[in-house]
Amino acid sequence: MNFDKLGRKGISPIIATLLLILIAIAAGVVVYAYIIGFMGSTTSQINIPNTSDQVSIAAWSISTAAVQVFLQNIGKNNATLGNVYVYSSTGSLIETATPLTCTFSTNATSLKNCAVPAGFTAQITQTLATSLIKGQFYSIMVTTQNGQSISTTLERAS
Repeated sequence: MNFDKLGRKGISPIIATLLLILIAIAAGVVVYAYIIGFMGSTTSQINIPNTSDQVSIAAWSISTAAVQVFLQNIGKNNATLGNVYVYSSTGSLIETATPLTCTFSTNATSLKNCAVPAGFTAQITQTLATSLIKGQFYSIMVTTQNGQSISTTLERAS
C-alpha cells in the first residue's frame, strides 16, 4: 500500500523529536519521584542518638597555685568530663589534669572522671605544680570525653 497515493503523511521530524523529549522528561520525573519517596522513607527510619555534650563554664577563680572552674551541664544527657588544660598568655601549655576529680555542690561528693548529670554544676579544683603570676592572663580549657572543649581566658588578680 502506497501512502502517498492515499494522501496520508507522517508527522514531521520536529514534532517527533519534541514528543520523544517530552516522553523522556516524563519518565525522568517519575523516576525522580520514586527515588525521593524511597529515600525519604529510608532516612526517616534512622535514629541517631544525641551524643554531644552541652557544658558551659558558669564561674571560675584563679590563685597562685590553683584553678577552680564551675561547669554546668545545660544538655539533656550526662556529660563525662575529660581533662583540664591551663595555658599561658603565649599559648604554651602549663599544666594538664588527668584524670579529673570534681565535686558537686548539691552533695559535696568527689568523683574521678566525673559524669555531670543534666542540670547539675560540677566544681573542679586543679592544684598546679607551677605558680601563676599575678597580673598575667591564662586560658583554661576543659574537655569532655565526647570531644567538646570549653575554654575561657582569665587574669590572675589576687
